[in-house]
Amino acid sequence: MLTKALVWAAMERAGLIRYDAHIAMGNGMHTKVYASFIPALMTREQIDWVVDQLRPTTYPFASLEPDERAIVGIGCGGNFATLLAYHLGIPWAYAEEGRGGVLQLNRNQGQMIAGREIMIVDDVFVSGSTIRKLAALVEQHGGKPNRIGVILNRTETNLKEFDYNGACLRFDTIFHHPMPTYPDREHCVSCKAGIPLSTEHGAGAEQVFMHGQPQRV
Repeated sequence: MLTKALVWAAMERAGLIRYDAHIAMGNGMHTKVYASFIPALMTREQIDWVVDQLRPTTYPFASLEPDERAIVGIGCGGNFATLLAYHLGIPWAYAEEGRGGVLQLNRNQGQMIAGREIMIVDDVFVSGSTIRKLAALVEQHGGKPNRIGVILNRTETNLKEFDYNGACLRFDTIFHHPMPTYPDREHCVSCKAGIPLSTEHGAGAEQVFMHGQPQRV
């Protein structure tokens, strides 16, 4: 039987959790720890375990009828959102970034969530900016943000609720592991040490193209 400790150790062995990285994230922040949950690099047993852990079991979302609720996901979290929605027998939508980083629901997916209570799913929670954009996108298409489910919360705070425009949305996470992050290149200890940014993950390739690799200070 899988446990949190076993799954976390497996993610480390698979290179999905790395402590020797230098990553520029999409929100502009930098980190020394790479963390992502890519289903293609996980076993079916691990994927099923994650989906089961994300399954909502508490009021109010769990008590709603199937035609009253739906799920919206993004990135790797969107893959798990799809599987979770399938197991719950409810609609789902997959958000994608358009031009200028604006989130959108393509292929008329908005009609799948209109008038429903929505669970938002992401794989890694860093600052909350992606969750806020997703919540706004849900409202734009007539849905109502109801709760948040993430695989990893890497902030210092072990959140139980997420404040969105004055509404306290239930916040559930499988793993809570605080990991160091820095607001930008100027504050990043790896940048100051002249450690090259990864151009394979996150927004590193874009930052290197615009500003070059960091130089030792």
